[in-house]
Amino acid sequence: MTASAFAGPCEMALGNAFTSAQQVGLCKARWLLNLTTATVAGAGTNQATAAALSANAVVHRITGADGTVAWRLPAITLPLVGTTLILLNTTAGVANIFPSTGGTINGAAADAVFTALTGIKPIICATTAANTWVCS
Repeated sequence: MTASAFAGPCEMALGNAFTSAQQVGLCKARWLLNLTTATVAGAGTNQATAAALSANAVVHRITGADGTVAWRLPAITLPLVGTTLILLNTTAGVANIFPSTGGTINGAAADAVFTALTGIKPIICATTAANTWVCS
């Protein structure tokens, strides 16, 4: 899906990960909520060497997903249940997402990788407890 002919910089930055209507909605929400964004290239192959995602950005454009590089979610140590990150996979490949050290994703073992399905799409991750994430 491409952005509408009337898309602004925000909608264009979201690229093909969302429909035009979703792009407009997210950009309005971003403006209203002042959502911060970051672009992070995949790096490393394990939790220690994965590219770190920032707790200070809500929307992360992740680039270079090919099933071999990875990203690491930030450590959320305070009981901030509901902290949400949107990872926009801008590459058609598989994205490997690690929790921070000692963390979990989707109830898997501590420090285990979450392998997102292949494709250009958003990956939503939210905390349910300190350093405990659910991602889809």
